[in-house]
Amino acid sequence: DTAGVRMAKKFGCPLIIWLDAPFPIERAFRQESYFKSLHISRMRALGQQAQRIVTVSRVAKEYYSQLGLPEAKILILPNGIPERLLRKGMEFALKRRPFSQPHECVVGFVGSLSRWHGVTFLLDALRELLNFQSVQWRLQIVGYGEEYKRLCAQAHQLGVSPFVEWLGALPHEQAFERIAQFDIAVLPHTLPTGAPMKLFEYAALARPVIAPDFPNLRAWFTNDELCFIKPEDPQALADAILSLCKAPKEAQEMGLRAQARVAEYTWEKIVQRILNDVQL
Repeated sequence: DTAGVRMAKKFGCPLIIWLDAPFPIERAFRQESYFKSLHISRMRALGQQAQRIVTVSRVAKEYYSQLGLPEAKILILPNGIPERLLRKGMEFALKRRPFSQPHECVVGFVGSLSRWHGVTFLLDALRELLNFQSVQWRLQIVGYGEEYKRLCAQAHQLGVSPFVEWLGALPHEQAFERIAQFDIAVLPHTLPTGAPMKLFEYAALARPVIAPDFPNLRAWFTNDELCFIKPEDPQALADAILSLCKAPKEAQEMGLRAQARVAEYTWEKIVQRILNDVQL
């Protein structure tokens, strides 16, 4: 945390710090401890020396303000996507639109298999969906993490293993391209403080997206662009997937609206907003 301070002083540049989801919240979710006094002192020191502090949600801003960082310096901006990937996503979306295969629905997730991503709820939802046999259901999971073995065991216990493809951790470009194979992209759960980059990548490929109804996500997308559901509710997740599957045209249009929205959230535009703010 001191390297940026030293470099800013050496080169005479403004110091801008990017603080994502508050560190203690992530630690608490994993039931891990941390050196609280050290964390507070370092954050306060950085906050005093930075010209701007960028974070991704109002909850995160409130946390850092209460920690003692100058509130007037804090700017709320989302995580984003490179313009290059957005263009690539648009090309892939034209080649394969959601629900292009009749009577088949590929539901997908990309991300680390951490507890806060809630893939367990997605497996529970799949069990409910298998009751609707008029659709050929497939679940593709891209990623790896500490929950992998437990999730595999859960899938076996629920009897859904034959319908789940565990694709593992892929290089970023390949993971991004895999999203184009999804008919519906899902973020089953997340921390209530961040701006998950997978949402922006899902949207870049014009996939209809389902996400938990958290204020930090609603800050960047509307009801017309994302399907928000009650958090930690597998039945609500299954109902949302089935609803999108039964209305493919409307689902495609939702994906296109999300794609148009995420064009506002490219890293290039975000960085330019930061630079403009610093110049002011």
